[in-house]
Amino acid sequence: MVALTVNLLIVVGSVAALLWFHSEFTRISDSPPQAADPGEVKLYFTAPGVPAVLTVDVFDDGNQIDLTISADREYQPDSVEFRLVFTGSPARPPASWDRDDKDEHGCWHNLYAVPDDDVKCTTVVAPADGPTVAPRGTEQLVVTGKLVRNETSAMFAQVTVYADDEFSTSAGKRTNFSLPRAGTSYRPATSRSLPLTLGIGAPVYVPSTLDVAVDYRQLRPHEKVDLVAPETLEAGSLSWLDTDASLVRPYGSIIDIKAEEAGQRDLYLIGVAVGLLGAVVPLAANAAWKLSRRPRSD
Repeated sequence: MVALTVNLLIVVGSVAALLWFHSEFTRISDSPPQAADPGEVKLYFTAPGVPAVLTVDVFDDGNQIDLTISADREYQPDSVEFRLVFTGSPARPPASWDRDDKDEHGCWHNLYAVPDDDVKCTTVVAPADGPTVAPRGTEQLVVTGKLVRNETSAMFAQVTVYADDEFSTSAGKRTNFSLPRAGTSYRPATSRSLPLTLGIGAPVYVPSTLDVAVDYRQLRPHEKVDLVAPETLEAGSLSWLDTDASLVRPYGSIIDIKAEEAGQRDLYLIGVAVGLLGAVVPLAANAAWKLSRRPRSD
């Protein structure tokens, strides 16, 4: 009876230990899911032939996207209207926000523009006919604004939006990130003066040239890049620059070196513990079996 009890305790303890080892191994080696589709933002103008720069700063805190639209100084007119077309996550406020509350410009309160005098927001569905800026039937948030030449001859505007979905997910040692696609519709250089349809208002045109600069963040001292696309501007910086671009979509994976080293150490200790368990259990079982075979003394 004593031997049976000992054997039962050995089995139960071994199973519990193996379950713990498995949970620890899963925790250490777990990979996060891919980040949700971050959506996209495209830039257009109501006149052809505008050389432009689109600067995109992305922050995990609040899912914030800061956009700066500027016309190259070589552009001669003193003003031009632009359209920012958001689809997917940036086209709607976070679920925790009041989605029925819009300002006098028709914009949700997750969107801010400087200057805001000429800014207005309209939600439209990409039409079924004509050359469109998004797949037919896609819901789009169209932000209308104007670039006006200032006293320094610069023409720019800034728009900030807080997206619905997060740009990164983390588990264990790894963080996956996927940033909003930014740029404009692809058009060969010879076709950039041809109009596109938004489904509202006048036709729009892609910039004659567009430089897209995206800045996410600096790598921390204890981080390294596991995967990144497109290639970053420089090591240690999650920043991208694409000249004469159409659409830029940065994504990748970051490794926390401290968590990786701790995980390797924990895996080693788990391996040692499993080895010891494998050695001790048979010895304990054998000892219990011998104990059960010992003749009883009256």
